[in-house]
Amino acid sequence: MAEAVMEKRSFIDLFCGVGGFRQALESHGHGCVFSSDVDPDARFTYAENFGEEPAGDLTRIPGKEIPPHDVLCGGFPCQPFSISGNQGGFEDARGTLLYEILRIARHHKPAVLLLENVKNYLGHAKGRTLSITIELLASLGYEVHYSVLNASRYGVAQKRERIYFVCFRKDLGISDYRFPEPSDQDVAVEDVLLPPADPRLKELVIEREDLFLSSEFPQERENRPLRIGTVGKGGQGERVYSPKGHA
Repeated sequence: MAEAVMEKRSFIDLFCGVGGFRQALESHGHGCVFSSDVDPDARFTYAENFGEEPAGDLTRIPGKEIPPHDVLCGGFPCQPFSISGNQGGFEDARGTLLYEILRIARHHKPAVLLLENVKNYLGHAKGRTLSITIELLASLGYEVHYSVLNASRYGVAQKRERIYFVCFRKDLGISDYRFPEPSDQDVAVEDVLLPPADPRLKELVIEREDLFLSSEFPQERENRPLRIGTVGKGGQGERVYSPKGHA
């Protein structure tokens, strides 16, 4: 039943970033009718990727100005819920942007909501954040399914654990949805890198005095991150991984 609902549908891409949701849905034949992101750099990259620039600040866009759609996609800001952020949750202004998704969903009543956030959303505020989210989505008439998935187990060479919400409008009668099983296929960062002889690599080299690399590099591929060094203090975003594994 869920598969039938998702045959060639229109979708909107909220908090779109550089277009991860769009890339995935368009690869399955669905069509994007609207996108939005407040970050000008993200909008520029999105335009380079898809040939059209997203709208800006969603909070300033009335629901009636957004086209009708079957699926609402939204990777709403994660900083208020991330262990790397202040974890202010709904007390953080960015945390309230979930309500913008609810506003658009209330106006258009799309068949499906596809939402994403950080893994820590699951236990944030001792589970209260998750409970409130489910209650709000259910109050709009949606059957809510959620799970934490790791991209590393679904054919992507990156350890990226995120909570996903797949919500079906209750009148569709879909209550037995199941998230896909991991594929655990053999992928590595080296599969998506430019070949060593590519002349463009010279323009991408960054030299840093605070770079530290291990004396030994992995020779065999593994389906997990293989850390080989750090830059700076080695915090998040400052770790170096082998192309033989995952980032």
